[in-house]
This record gives sequence, structure tokens and C-alpha cells, in this order.
Amino acid sequence: MAKSQRSHHQVVCNTASLQLLLWAIVLFAFLGRTSALSVNLAPSSQQIVASSYTTWSKPSYAADGNDQTVFHSAYPGDVGSGSANDFTPFVGLQLAQLSTINKIVILNRLGAEDRLQNAEVRIGTNSITNSSSVGRNALVWKQTATQGAVIEINLNPPVTGLWVSLQNFNPATTYVPSKGYQFVLDIFDIQVL
Repeated sequence: MAKSQRSHHQVVCNTASLQLLLWAIVLFAFLGRTSALSVNLAPSSQQIVASSYTTWSKPSYAADGNDQTVFHSAYPGDVGSGSANDFTPFVGLQLAQLSTINKIVILNRLGAEDRLQNAEVRIGTNSITNSSSVGRNALVWKQTATQGAVIEINLNPPVTGLWVSLQNFNPATTYVPSKGYQFVLDIFDIQVL
């Protein structure tokens, strides 16, 4: 092969290699971005349990994917609530299958952000049936300060689990005029991504 033919052949090969490399970069970037676009696993939860809840708020509201419904745990003495003195209310979600979880998002109820204090998120494979069973799963986040309307908890490394729980440990267990009972769990939604 003549020298001019070889250089033309190298240019064509280099151009083809460059195009292939560019396509590989685009494909990798797209696939990487696709895996980062997570699906909220919470709305398809098989079971949602709560320590207590008001008669107008269902445990399913905590993970229905709707930021217009409110999950609200019970006040002391709330008829039909499940617990008259539940000072550490929780909600637990049983996911549809064992899943790798990268992020938890808590949508706090506007104006009630300060109710969520010292809260904990746990993830694991142990079923949640009552308050004492919540602590059997691994602690992945502990709230250290009031954090506003949207709390994003990035899990790095990701955590594998079947159960996800949110439990409030607000130390204010008495009624506060104009604020109500501060220890209640009062959220729009939990997202499991």
C-alpha cells in the first residue's frame, strides 16, 4: 500500500474511531443518567404500618406519591388512633421487593417542619410490626437540626433493604399553645429512590 493510501486509511480509521468513541461517551452518559433517574418505590409498598394515626389520615398517605395528602400521627387521646401516648410515632414501608436504595426524600408538611426533630430513617430486611421492631433495621440517617420542607437523604453507598421506616423523636411531648403537639409525625410524603 502506498504511503498516501496508508495516511488516507489512517485518517478514515481515526475518524471512525473518534465517532465510535463519541457514541460510546454519549451512550455511557445516557445510561449513567438513566440509572440516576430513580423510580419512587414507596407508592408500590406492599404494606404500610404506622404506630398511630388520626381518623382522617391513613398510613397509606405517607407514601402515596401525592404531595397533597397528609400523614399525621395521633394526638394523645385521639379516638381510634391506635395509641393514646405515642410519643415516638413511626411509619414503616414494606417495599414490593428487596431493593437497592440510593436516596430517601421526606416532604414535610409546610408550617410543621419543626415537628420533625431527632428523626431517624432505618432500612433493612426485618419486618416492622410495632414501635419496638423499628430499631432492628440499620440506622441510615439521624436528623440533627430542623431541615425545612424537603429533606433529601443521599445514601452513599446505597443500602439494600425491604423495609424503610421514619420515626420521630421530638423531645416536646406536651401541648404547646398555637403549635399543638410537636412530637407528631406530620408529613406529605416519603419517597424511596
